[in-house]
Amino acid sequence: MRSVYRWLFGAVGLCAGVAGADDARDARLEAGETVVEVRNKGKVAEVQVSALFDSKPDAVWGLVSDCNKYTTTMLRIKESKEISRSGGKIRCRTVVSMPWPLDDLKSVNEATLTVTPGKKWQRKWKFVEGDFVVNEGTWTLTPHTDGKRTRVVYRARTQPKADIPEEIRAMAQRKELPKLFRHLKDQLGEP
Repeated sequence: MRSVYRWLFGAVGLCAGVAGADDARDARLEAGETVVEVRNKGKVAEVQVSALFDSKPDAVWGLVSDCNKYTTTMLRIKESKEISRSGGKIRCRTVVSMPWPLDDLKSVNEATLTVTPGKKWQRKWKFVEGDFVVNEGTWTLTPHTDGKRTRVVYRARTQPKADIPEEIRAMAQRKELPKLFRHLKDQLGEP
């Protein structure tokens, strides 16, 4: 019986810790911060970036859903093109510009776009072929509780085939991703 109580109190404590982390993230978002959370596992880089946008979800969706426009809407995308569309699946070929002396990273990903009007807009992709071992993630947009803003969450798990120095990986996660969110806001005319 004691082990059941220990397990129950442990589970309640874990849930309270998660709720506390969510509350802290929400407070940071309300303060206008772009929140970057990193959970790297070995060579696989895992990141979640969240921010509140002043624009409506449809406007943000126009920037994150169309891979044909990624050379202007996203940062460090040297080339991007939709190469096929079938049964709700979109294949997109991209080339990510890497700093010297690293080679650019090429990939083909398959994306599924799901829109539940007024509730959720999501672009979910998975790796098909190219210079990665792992490349998957989501862009998820939801109306903020105030009804005037959009909560934007970008999640990605990546592992290029080439070894990327830890310093470059950390810079991309901590500096380049907030710059990307600022770039998206700039395109929407947000302060």
